[in-house]
Amino acid sequence: MGGADGRILDPRSALSVAGVNPRSTAYVGPRLMLSTLADDSDGIVTKLTEVADDLGWEIELDPGSANAPDSDGQARSQSRSVPLGVSTLSISVKDGVAAQPPDGWTLLQHARAKHGLDPFKGLGLDHVLARSPVRSNPVHESNPVHESNPVHESNPV
Repeated sequence: MGGADGRILDPRSALSVAGVNPRSTAYVGPRLMLSTLADDSDGIVTKLTEVADDLGWEIELDPGSANAPDSDGQARSQSRSVPLGVSTLSISVKDGVAAQPPDGWTLLQHARAKHGLDPFKGLGLDHVLARSPVRSNPVHESNPVHESNPVHESNPV
């Protein structure tokens, strides 16, 4: 996960706000994802920018993202070329400021604390997915238990 600037969200130590129960996950730290189906994507970005500024960070909408403006100045998600998708919001430290490393979870929680939960529907972490082989038979022996009754007591615990 190092190449993706991955972070682990631990619910026991995660920054929390009322109404949000964090769950364990892995995510790309300095990035958030914004759905093209969000009700007010411009409002979300404006609110996030305000909160990021307070933390010494800035937000940049990836130019290839679905909510980025096309050559006509209209968001791609509003045109027929990209009806569904997500936009990538990159978070970085502002010039001339000493700040904590940018973190999507921290920014999202501060924004929720300041503006409430509802304005940020459609915004979330950029979760890291890992691929691993799945085998149809995880037991490599046809009979891994060599005794017919390997538990000798009726209640072994």
